[in-house]
Amino acid sequence: MSLALKTVIIVAIIFFLLIFIFRLMGYLIMFFNFKRKIVPNASQVDYSFVKERGLCLMEGFMGESNDKRKTYSFGKEAKKSDKLVILSKGHGSFSPEYKNSIVKLVNSGYDVFAFDAKGHGESDGKCPEGYQQWTLDLERAVEEKKNEMKKMIKEIKN
Repeated sequence: MSLALKTVIIVAIIFFLLIFIFRLMGYLIMFFNFKRKIVPNASQVDYSFVKERGLCLMEGFMGESNDKRKTYSFGKEAKKSDKLVILSKGHGSFSPEYKNSIVKLVNSGYDVFAFDAKGHGESDGKCPEGYQQWTLDLERAVEEKKNEMKKMIKEIKN
């Protein structure tokens, strides 16, 4: 076997070993990050920026009694906007980490609705094994806000 052929074989083996190692690392990261409860640290639950910036925060829950998601509605005091942004945060993050965006949106006339995904903060359950649950949580948030808007329109008409 020539030296060039040996080199190609060694490079190919190293290449496939690296691919295997990176895939294995990805699976290990997924295994250790999912199926657990994401507990926020102190800075992730610091809502002092709300009062400091003159905003209003209403906390609540959406969903069934055994499968609730913690919700946060940010807006201007005593004024509901007709413009809404639903903030679907990333894995392991919480609303205060988006405070600059929330403040800018509210000061631009938007209400901001955020929620803790399954397995995060005060929401029920443990972190899901994939992103499908976050999509379902976002769909639930959109449906929740649609129903709220329908209810408000019905009250205004009556």
